[in-house]
Amino acid sequence: MAGAAALVASASTAAWAHHSTALYDFKQNLVLKGTVRSFQWANPHNYLQLVVTSASGKQVEWSIEAGTPATATRQGWTKDVIRPGDKVTVVVAPMRNGKPDGTIKTITLPNGKVLSSVAADPKASSPFDAIPTLKRVPPQ
Repeated sequence: MAGAAALVASASTAAWAHHSTALYDFKQNLVLKGTVRSFQWANPHNYLQLVVTSASGKQVEWSIEAGTPATATRQGWTKDVIRPGDKVTVVVAPMRNGKPDGTIKTITLPNGKVLSSVAADPKASSPFDAIPTLKRVPPQ
């Protein structure tokens, strides 16, 4: 019985950690211009692999979270909206640890169309604050 309780406790901790947004600095708007290596349309999160040339000329690959397929669809995204080789401009909330990772706020596509992500609301302290269907419930 104790083993089952430990399993449930660790599973719920992992689920909570998975959805934590504490890794990202939402107060920053880091602008990245680069070439799409790949775009994965998959649960639990879409991911964009973007190759960016640094100021020193070095190519750096960024792994950028792009929300869930369901949320992205409501915001006008499709699984084919971004293709390998596309030149895009992405505004991200970068990782706090300085690694080349982040979460998308906006992306400007090659045709000039701008798509937003749940992290795009400048007043939101986390993506959850930007989704009207998700309400924080105070503890009772």
